[in-house]
Amino acid sequence: MISQPSLLSYSTLSPTMPDSNKSFSIKLTPSNYLIWSTQLIPILNYYNFNFHAEGTMPTPSPQVFNAETNQVEPNLAFQTWF
Repeated sequence: MISQPSLLSYSTLSPTMPDSNKSFSIKLTPSNYLIWSTQLIPILNYYNFNFHAEGTMPTPSPQVFNAETNQVEPNLAFQTWF
């Protein structure tokens, strides 16, 4: 007879929001990058910061030219990115 998995096993496998308010239990050292990154990468992915850490998101220009006013203005995309 095959037993049904318990609710506990389902809850441990379901994705949940990482708790970024707590400090990491493993501090980064030259010898533990893989273990440390297993804690950090899910948090970066959840908050969509992984592009910043990987360097794959291009940096927006700090200023843009507004053709309507013929002036250079702060780029809101840069302020959000920064």
